[in-house]
Amino acid sequence: MRKIQAGALTYAIFIMLISLLITGSIISISYYNRTYIDNEIAKNNLLSYSESIIDAAVSDSTVSFPWDCKECNLNTENALNYNFEVNRNSWGGYYIFTTRVWHREQLIERKYLCGAKGVLNDNIALYFADNNNTLHIAGDTRITGDCILPKTGIKRTYIEGKHYTGDKNIYGNINTSSQKSLPKINENYIEFVRDMLQGKSVNNDSIISFSTLTNHEFENSFYKKTLCLIANEHLYLNNCSFTGNIKIYSNKGITIFPTAKLNNIMIFAPNIYIKQNSSVCIQAYASDTISAENNTTFSFPSVLGIISATNNSLIDIGENTLINGNIWIAKTHPFNKNENTFQLAKNSILNGIAHIEGYTSHKGIIYGSLYTENFVLKTFAGTYKNHLFNAVINVDARNTFYSSAIINKERS
Repeated sequence: MRKIQAGALTYAIFIMLISLLITGSIISISYYNRTYIDNEIAKNNLLSYSESIIDAAVSDSTVSFPWDCKECNLNTENALNYNFEVNRNSWGGYYIFTTRVWHREQLIERKYLCGAKGVLNDNIALYFADNNNTLHIAGDTRITGDCILPKTGIKRTYIEGKHYTGDKNIYGNINTSSQKSLPKINENYIEFVRDMLQGKSVNNDSIISFSTLTNHEFENSFYKKTLCLIANEHLYLNNCSFTGNIKIYSNKGITIFPTAKLNNIMIFAPNIYIKQNSSVCIQAYASDTISAENNTTFSFPSVLGIISATNNSLIDIGENTLINGNIWIAKTHPFNKNENTFQLAKNSILNGIAHIEGYTSHKGIIYGSLYTENFVLKTFAGTYKNHLFNAVINVDARNTFYSSAIINKERS
């Protein structure tokens, strides 16, 4: 019998331990690599499913929220191992959709700001309510797109020595309006704005008095509670910055200066004044007056809206101003006399929809749709009712990526 030396046995045991360590390391690396790959696949699936369910949620008007997406066809068996939820909340004139997709310990939550489409037809250039009025056009007025006009229709006329220069009255189809009033704005939206203008803030808002602020630079995420800043005096927003999930309310009035940086916030006051050369992205709601001076810019998605308590309110847009979003005035019933007025000065552009329960004085350019009950035109020669002079309405020129606000009853 041959004897194995102790050193050789030790060496063999050492080799065996090294082999076990290497094998264990390979198994561990393989396991963690597999786990990493599985997690990355799950993460990519979470991102993909999040995009898919938001597409489905905004496309299907029959969906009620919160939505578990069970009937959503994601075309993969892997989706059966995931959980989904979509919620919808209003953010003024728009919607915020929140998607939550989770798998085991992984969760992705995303928020999307979305527009709406419904009773108001985004493809209509002009909706002119039937109050037994005839629309008169003169000068370089151009209306491009389908129109809904009173039974008395449209006629060419002569203003300030200038005839109508177009070869067609309307560059689109004409349908007859049978209604004396306009399609109604979303009732829940109107109620929300009215409550805010009356100082009724939402219960789950974080309410702070503006007078107690020591810092006028706030950025509040939409993943947090809404920050509501209230004031009992006229606010002068100057050298300040407010961004995101913020509402600002004053029971006196608000004046915005060019040094104010306002992005995606909402403001509420009886009167709102935007000074010359300002550039903001806001939803501004008033009960009496909104005035934007010359050379002002409103980035998308902005909204200027008035709920008039006396039917004598005014939205006045100065020259060379650009508005990307929506403008509306809602009258208060049962007042019979209605003097609400929207004025768009020359060389100013609205990309979006104007819905005016009252008079429209239109001397600028609307790339989108105009809904109005009446027109008024003031010149050096006098005042003309239901006349357009050197005004442009072109629904075909509206930005391709435009999404309207929930001034409509239903989403589609």
